[in-house]
Amino acid sequence: QLAIGLVFLTSSVPVRECRASAEGVSRRPRKGSAHVNVAKLYAQFVGIVLTLVGIVSFIPLLQTSVFTASGAPSGSYLLLGIFALNPLHNVIHILTGVLALGAWFYGGGRYLRWYALVFGVVYVLVTILGIVMGTNILGLIPINPADDGLHALLALGGLAGYFLTSQPQFRTA
Repeated sequence: QLAIGLVFLTSSVPVRECRASAEGVSRRPRKGSAHVNVAKLYAQFVGIVLTLVGIVSFIPLLQTSVFTASGAPSGSYLLLGIFALNPLHNVIHILTGVLALGAWFYGGGRYLRWYALVFGVVYVLVTILGIVMGTNILGLIPINPADDGLHALLALGGLAGYFLTSQPQFRTA
């Protein structure tokens, strides 16, 4: 017998891949299923990497040179000689990473798709602003072509996470 009631599936496993049992609904995919939650992978990657990059970017040893492009905000430098940063840029990376980790953990992952969509769109806008404005965004954040490329990849990852991850399903047992 199956118990009657609502079971909220917070994983990304589609309902058709769940098996009902006497205890309720199993959240495990069937053997051989190749379902991947792209939004979850995106949140994990962005959360871990941007939080760590934001923190280690404050280490002077990694600040290989001063970023002196015309229009760059004062206090700007290159991380490993590649990415233009300043303390505000680092804090933004940390906050973005923490939000990603929150989306990954909060509500059993219920908000992963929305996180991926919102940040995909935000990074599209940041990429466009970086390309149009050149060496800074709003006169506060230093930017260079390497940053623009990274922001474009983050935008594509977020949008892929949204569109390639199925909507969480609700099912009665």
